[in-house]
Amino acid sequence: MKYLKGSLLGGIVFFLWMNISWMLIGWHQAYMKPVGNETELAQAIRSTISEPGMYFIPYHNQKNDKNDHAEFMQKMETGPFAKMMIYPNGKPFSMGNMLLVSFLISCLLSGLITFLLELTKKLTLAQKVMFVELVGLVGSSSLILGDWNWWGYPPLYVVVNLIDVAISWSLVGLVLGKFVIKD
Repeated sequence: MKYLKGSLLGGIVFFLWMNISWMLIGWHQAYMKPVGNETELAQAIRSTISEPGMYFIPYHNQKNDKNDHAEFMQKMETGPFAKMMIYPNGKPFSMGNMLLVSFLISCLLSGLITFLLELTKKLTLAQKVMFVELVGLVGSSSLILGDWNWWGYPPLYVVVNLIDVAISWSLVGLVLGKFVIKD
């Protein structure tokens, strides 16, 4: 029962914060940029790519010989460089479904954090909040910092997302520590 309560309460808090962060604060839009001629680029993508997937410019097949690697490195340095999720014929979009899945993910993650928090003993509320924040931050940082390092995500993306994760898991930690895992 404790895990269900933690999943639901933490999931609600996490979900609400993420919606506030993305929809009301709007700081995530600060690192997103539009392309110049969207219509022309969309037509070029549709005429070149036929199936959905993750695409890279330049593409590097690591199984090829060293000459290909040298050419790849040259292309990396001269550009353009892009990592793209492409759905050439569009992607079904339902805000309701996406919000539902997001909420369920928030509940699942909060349930896992509830389990980890229960493994700790005799922590103050502040220590519980810090524990949950750090667990969430460590997990998320491996992806956020990896994207920055390998794919060149902008520093503003890194800063905003790390702060966002720290806030969200701190709030979850506060709720779990106050109402679910009580010593």
